[in-house]
Amino acid sequence: MFKRILLATDGSEFAERAAEAAAALAKKFDASLTTLHVFMVPVTGVSFATGEVIPVVDPATIDQWAREAAGAAEAGVARACGAAGVAYAFRQELGHPAETILRAAEEDRTDLIVLGSRGLSGIQGFLLGSVSARVSHHAHCSVMIVR
Repeated sequence: MFKRILLATDGSEFAERAAEAAAALAKKFDASLTTLHVFMVPVTGVSFATGEVIPVVDPATIDQWAREAAGAAEAGVARACGAAGVAYAFRQELGHPAETILRAAEEDRTDLIVLGSRGLSGIQGFLLGSVSARVSHHAHCSVMIVR
């Protein structure tokens, strides 16, 4: 039924639950499992003169934050996949989470996207909208949202 599963993770509690579900499905269907962590670069605003997005901090600091976030996200995936005895590929991309997940799923010809029902909270979550809702409405394939 499913041959290519894409697990979107941000390291949250809900993402860890999604990792457990994705690992179980990958094992059951003997599917490949790719894990995607999307790091959204923090910005302060847009230059009125040029329209250019102005980063909060220097690129080296952003790279460090991205590596740290990926490490935290992959730790939960490693636990879930290790417990299920499932191999996985892990990758990180920079961008808007929902848009990046949707693009990656199309490029990889994914059969199923698995993600947690919640991730970001507070003002960031409000400004971005729900990643899981956006992915479920626009995906070309089946989507499993784990609570």
